[in-house]
Amino acid sequence: MLVIDEVSMMTALAWLKIDFSVVFALFPSVTFYNYHTSRFLLWRRFESEILLKESVRFGNNPEWGEGCAASRIGKWVPAFIKLINLQLVHDDDNETWSKDRVFVTPDYSTRPTINHEFIKATVKLLPSGKYPIREVAQFDNSLSGLQPSWY
Repeated sequence: MLVIDEVSMMTALAWLKIDFSVVFALFPSVTFYNYHTSRFLLWRRFESEILLKESVRFGNNPEWGEGCAASRIGKWVPAFIKLINLQLVHDDDNETWSKDRVFVTPDYSTRPTINHEFIKATVKLLPSGKYPIREVAQFDNSLSGLQPSWY
């Protein structure tokens, strides 16, 4: 599942960062990176996408706007989660949620807080002994001397 917060604020550079970090996490054994093939496989893996659009807040759905505003400060209220499920995820589709979930927020000052709160909320929903994996893609080369665990 891919969740993108404020897709209208995503820049081309942000999409590129996401693409490179996720493609290497999903295909670590591929040493030669083919632009067309890898990206096609990567984005086809996401069967469910949820886009939280800023423009909806100003539309005819104040509940959606309030839910988006609350989620951006880390408050994932059950009513908003139910609203997402009612509007975007249909039970009759027989959706099978995979363990691969990516939550994307644009670069701004409250992003770390949102991500931390999302991880805490996710942990509460997972079965005992299961933990979310968070990939930190923007580290400004501070980890450049380290090798990923899959090597």
